[in-house]
Amino acid sequence: MITEDEVVKTLAQLLPSTSFTRQYVEHAGACCDSNIGYHVAGALSILTQTAPMMLHIPLGTKKWSNFYSLVIGPSTKSRKTEAVTVATEILKEAIPTALGEEPGSEEGLKDSIRENPRQLLMYPEFGAFLAGAERGYMTQLKARFTSLYDCSPLGRATVKERKGNVPHPRLSIFAASTLDFLERHSELVDWTSGFLGRFYTFLGERHRTYRVQPAVNPIARKRIIELVQTLSLAPDPLSLDCPCLGFSQEAEALLGDWQDSIERRCADAGGVPREVAPAVGRAPGMAIKIALLMAWDFGAARQNTGPWYIEAPEVAVACAMTDWHVASVLQVGSRLAASKDMRDRRIVLEAVGKMPTALGEITKASKMLKWRAKQILETLLEEKMIEMVPVAQGRIGEWYQLAIDPRSVPNPDNVVQLRPRAMVAELPPLPLEAAPLQLPALPPLPTSNSGANGASGSNAGADASNPFPDDISDSDWP
Repeated sequence: MITEDEVVKTLAQLLPSTSFTRQYVEHAGACCDSNIGYHVAGALSILTQTAPMMLHIPLGTKKWSNFYSLVIGPSTKSRKTEAVTVATEILKEAIPTALGEEPGSEEGLKDSIRENPRQLLMYPEFGAFLAGAERGYMTQLKARFTSLYDCSPLGRATVKERKGNVPHPRLSIFAASTLDFLERHSELVDWTSGFLGRFYTFLGERHRTYRVQPAVNPIARKRIIELVQTLSLAPDPLSLDCPCLGFSQEAEALLGDWQDSIERRCADAGGVPREVAPAVGRAPGMAIKIALLMAWDFGAARQNTGPWYIEAPEVAVACAMTDWHVASVLQVGSRLAASKDMRDRRIVLEAVGKMPTALGEITKASKMLKWRAKQILETLLEEKMIEMVPVAQGRIGEWYQLAIDPRSVPNPDNVVQLRPRAMVAELPPLPLEAAPLQLPALPPLPTSNSGANGASGSNAGADASNPFPDDISDSDWP
């Protein structure tokens, strides 16, 4: 899983302090102890609702500013639902019309898109959607979501009526799920056909713990809402004859080198699991979408001084964030099973230890009946993944142990172990004046009581300090 320290270090190095993404992550990180990477997905999702409808990069096929993201983590303790909730609350106050309702059918989704072509769907429990989409009216939603990712025109003519055509739908999704739910309720075709492969995926877990959830800093929350509203009111550069011309030479070279490094690392690791190959293959497209959103965030797309290019700083951020996606989907791919039998096989294999393990302990750990566990153990014996241990003095029954410790074999699950990218490590911190946000002046924060309360501030119950010590949402407010 992606560690929070890795995310924080990268964001602190590559994001200017004036960017919305950084300020949002700082504020959301102070509101709850979810992995900071979850809040990155939240920031990208909110940015999609501030960008103009026609904002795009004119490549061979136009790349639009909508975005699908999926955060994955253990149930309850990862706080992924809270990360979705923070983004929902902020967007509800800043742009209430941007939030769409969860559709119950394909027709319901179409009607919603006709009323509001640009919207963001929030799925705090995406596993429930996947379970419902296995049958009934929701089965066609996955196919419709897949086509809407590419902003295909939406319309349908029937014998009885001709419903309005939507030429430019801009649907975005921010979802959260546990890995177990994702494995149980997603089918192999969901990954290989490209539905789940279109989601920017972040697999993480909680690294900070707030014993008592901090109170929301109203000053910081107001500032974030004003940032969202300011970005959403910025004029469309196309309407001012200021189109995007693609990537600058430096940015194009950086993106090309990064794509080569992804292919090289996957090849060195023995390839990509078939289940997640589409998700890895779409990584360059995700990086391009993120670079476009960063250009809108940093200000290059809002300068309104003429045609503009996406520059290297935006691409560096996009490549770093997409590296997390690639690492996450490869780890997810090592867990996905094509059938219930293969899921049961993995569970039993995980129950067998390096040291001799009794059959009773295996059935207890795998929560399977004896006959089912023995069926799978026989298969594992044939595969030479485990071996039966001779009964020693004092032992009763059947005992098994791993014949090959998967952790001792290089890359046993065909998971690419991503190395830090040298090009990111070599980039100097982005100067604040390089891409200033054109924001109205905001009142300064009150500092008279900044040290009076000591540990009694909003993070008094935290076991770990805020990873962003300069965050305005610390205890500097009355």
